Amino acid sequence: MKMLFVVGCSLGLIILAIAAIGGIILFSIKIIKGGFSHQDRQHQTMETKMVQDIYQGMRKMESRVESLETLIMDQDRKGDKQWDDFNK
Repeated sequence: MKMLFVVGCSLGLIILAIAAIGGIILFSIKIIKGGFSHQDRQHQTMETKMVQDIYQGMRKMESRVESLETLIMDQDRKGDKQWDDFNK
């Protein structure tokens, strides 16, 4: 009885392993041949554009912050009276 159980479990595991390997192979073939559907590729393209827009916006903001820092440091070096009053 125990031997039958061991054989049954072994066959079940072998079948699951073959199914998993087959699934991986089919998935790989699908990716190599043409990727995913047209709608999925459009969605990926839109996401890529959004990420690029965000990145460009962050670069512009970084440039603006650097400009503001430069202005503040210049005013601080000059000892601008208005800036001193503002900080109080």
